[in-house]
Amino acid sequence: LMGRTGGAGSGPPLARRAVSGAAAPAARREVHRALADVTDPEVDPDRRAWHRACAALTPDETVAAELEQSAGRALAYGGVAAAAAFLEQSTALTPDPTRRVRRALDGARLKVHAGGYGDALALLAAAHAVPLDEAARARIDLVRAEVSFATDRGNEALPLLLAAARRLEPIDAGLARDTYLDALAAALFAGRLASGPGALQVAEAVRKAPSPNGSRTCDALLEGLAVVFTDGYAPAVPLLHDAVKAFVAEELTLDEALRFAPLAASTAASLWDDTAWDVLTRRHLEVVRRTGALSALPLALHTRSVVDLFRGDLVAAAALTDEARSVTEMTGATFTPYGEIGLAALRGRDEQAGPLLDGCLHDAVARGEGVGVNTAQWARAVLCNGLGRYAEAAASAAQAAADPRELGPPKWALAELVEAGVRSGQHRAAAAALERLSVMTRAGGTDWALGIEASKRALLHHGSRADALHRE
Repeated sequence: LMGRTGGAGSGPPLARRAVSGAAAPAARREVHRALADVTDPEVDPDRRAWHRACAALTPDETVAAELEQSAGRALAYGGVAAAAAFLEQSTALTPDPTRRVRRALDGARLKVHAGGYGDALALLAAAHAVPLDEAARARIDLVRAEVSFATDRGNEALPLLLAAARRLEPIDAGLARDTYLDALAAALFAGRLASGPGALQVAEAVRKAPSPNGSRTCDALLEGLAVVFTDGYAPAVPLLHDAVKAFVAEELTLDEALRFAPLAASTAASLWDDTAWDVLTRRHLEVVRRTGALSALPLALHTRSVVDLFRGDLVAAAALTDEARSVTEMTGATFTPYGEIGLAALRGRDEQAGPLLDGCLHDAVARGEGVGVNTAQWARAVLCNGLGRYAEAAASAAQAAADPRELGPPKWALAELVEAGVRSGQHRAAAAALERLSVMTRAGGTDWALGIEASKRALLHHGSRADALHRE
């Protein structure tokens, strides 16, 4: 049957599974060996390597090396899960302890991207089975922290990432800086609910860390975000604009595209750079879909849907949030459904939005996810402003805007606070919110930023002055 339909691996899947399951291990290995022998290494090296691996009874460096090469080819074509599987098999067949640790760690990081968190931890356990040098121990700490951040976007991963970054500084400066950027992302997720070190502590560590060798796209983003928390928003804006432009214009590695492009997109939103925000969220979602990076898909869908909300395309946003809900149920991801609560708020359906916001706020606090609190409170301010409940809107907006240095919703919440304050007679609070907002919009300098400022300033004026600001 296989000979008539095209070679190794073809034939009815259920029939293959039944035959394979009924065979003794030795017989299965013999069949895999035969299939490897008849598979052309030039035409289909990866299938041949897999069959050779399945036929191996003891560690074999030749086969392990072929599997590692297959992983590289899979990754070049964007197959994260396939590359991780090749490296997992390669690790099991590697006789040399040093190579085994390296392959196990490389495979574990890819398993995290693919959503295989249990497999990633199993590979770390395999690495722990041999004596480790300081570099290997530091990388194990890093992958454990990445698993923690991927599975629970709360604040537990932050101290792990910060410790891993510090440990990596004398070993691998570039990897240490990448890990600091991961730590900043975790700090921004934790926000006000960070139970230990927060964004300021990460930023201070970054400013003290050794300077990078050469210029990398992610280094510019790291420096700019660190300056936000050590020196303030306005001094950081030129650095951040340059970093965001680089992420838009330059060719990113797969690791950069999966790990850091979402943070660059959030930075673009905080700069009121709608063009870059649109490009980066769309590109990130495309990369995640193409590579099968399942762990990143729910967040990519939600962040892209928020762009659609601001563009006024609620139909597109709803389609993405529906997909995100299905993926989240499958992966068990735990974080605030940002697009879903924003969509509910903009639709103004209090009977649906109210319970959803209450539940998301409760869950975000329980997880220690400060950005979820900010988003839920911003969404409630939008909902209440839309329904004319201005005092409630002002209270929620003030909560969301507590620290405008954080990315995204706190800045949008300041705009909602101006409107809610004016409509509820809290003119002094509205004026103070406008001044906080205008510092950032003028520093950002984009049409979106300046338009937001003009529209909110108009609410504090009357007559021809208000009309001129609305027209501006």
